[in-house]
Amino acid sequence: MGRVLLLGIAQRQSRASRAHIRVPRISRKSLPCSMKMFGDLLHIKRYEKHLTLSQVAGQMGIAQVTLRGWERVLERPNEQQIEQLMTILVLEHPNYGVCF
Repeated sequence: MGRVLLLGIAQRQSRASRAHIRVPRISRKSLPCSMKMFGDLLHIKRYEKHLTLSQVAGQMGIAQVTLRGWERVLERPNEQQIEQLMTILVLEHPNYGVCF
């Protein structure tokens, strides 16, 4: 009776479901390497200032969808909105050497 029987504890595995964790399904535009379009400039400056879409949109009093459209170059801001963006993101010139 001097033997000890191993119970196989080392071989047990526990499994946990990760079905409750949401996978991001919205494709995101990657951060541009160079500023070719006005939307790229907005995206880079917002990233540098650590601001979210909702923060900038809230300061401007516009919808996040509108700001996202400017970053994706689907829409264009008017002159007043450009002035607001210059103030919030500390831009020097509205064109900033990029295409609009």
